[in-house]
Amino acid sequence: MPARTLLTKYADWKGSHISVVDSHDSRSLYHAKYRTMKPQITFTWDNGGSVGNATFRIDTVVGGNQITLTPQRQLKCKYTFASVAQPGFNLVWKSRKTSSEILCTDQPGIQIARLSYRNLNCTKDGRVEIFDQTGASGSALDEIVVSGIALAHMILVINLASLGAAAA
Repeated sequence: MPARTLLTKYADWKGSHISVVDSHDSRSLYHAKYRTMKPQITFTWDNGGSVGNATFRIDTVVGGNQITLTPQRQLKCKYTFASVAQPGFNLVWKSRKTSSEILCTDQPGIQIARLSYRNLNCTKDGRVEIFDQTGASGSALDEIVVSGIALAHMILVINLASLGAAAA
């Protein structure tokens, strides 16, 4: 059972505006804006304060701290990063059997969060489930949301680009 569940909603069919809301009370928490120039995604809190940004190298900045997601496998989606919110912890984002779900675990493999999304649906709605109580609020939540949505959006862009190339 998740400690907290967030819903991601794309505000337009292009996927350039993403809203993240709390599933419990439908309160808007984050807004993300996608664009083609660096940084490709800019995250803000609902009150307008800046959370961070992401580029598709996947470098993220959360609360002024640099977090780089480092690829660990070729041909499979697995990225690690050193947690700023929880010093001494390395977190791993990796894909499941379906390309529309990624898991965040710590190095021993304990599941912290799961992000699922509909990658070929026009609405592109998704869900972020936080299983660890320490990741359910504050800077740990910011770090999970920013890194997870940045990775999921990168996967979505790659999938759509490969579909376009295959159709050409």
